[in-house]
Amino acid sequence: MQSVVEFPVRDRYLRPGRSFRGLHDTTDWRERAHDAYLRAYALKYGGKVYKSARHQVDVAGEVVSLRALLLSATHDREAARRETEKLWRELESVRRGAGGDSSSRGGESDRASLQAQLTAAVSRAEEAERHLEDRERDLRLSTEHAMDLQAQRDRYQGELQTTRGDRDQLRIRAKAAETRATEVTGERDQLRTQMEAAEA
Repeated sequence: MQSVVEFPVRDRYLRPGRSFRGLHDTTDWRERAHDAYLRAYALKYGGKVYKSARHQVDVAGEVVSLRALLLSATHDREAARRETEKLWRELESVRRGAGGDSSSRGGESDRASLQAQLTAAVSRAEEAERHLEDRERDLRLSTEHAMDLQAQRDRYQGELQTTRGDRDQLRIRAKAAETRATEVTGERDQLRTQMEAAEA
């Protein structure tokens, strides 16, 4: 049995969502993708996201999640395209039949009704395909942005490690200089004592 998939119309159209039979169920990508985007964005500007509880942002995990959502959206869009092509073939077949030999008035009426239904179905399928293309594009942009943030974080962490290494080296050098200064002071005092003893 075919499942029903809800294809919500984008807010700017101010129209209710539409249902279209023939595609497999999809994830509520808008919630998850939006949340993943905000988490990745927060890493750059805040480092943490405040929801039900505070937690450190896992950018790598969000990138994996976004990639999975993008793959799902791509599959949905391809399925919608195949469904649209199938409906177009059925519609063309009905139209060719209508252009053939004349039949009874009842048959013509049934064919006209079927053609109208198929035309409406094609229109809904094409609209659904456009919305899925929008979803895929938005998810692709969110994934690319999250990957950029991950690269920035990795670079910052590398720079932080370098800074810590430099700091540790400076501490070691400062300690060595302090030790050497103490040794020089001891040698100087020893020489002074020897000189005073020689003068006496």
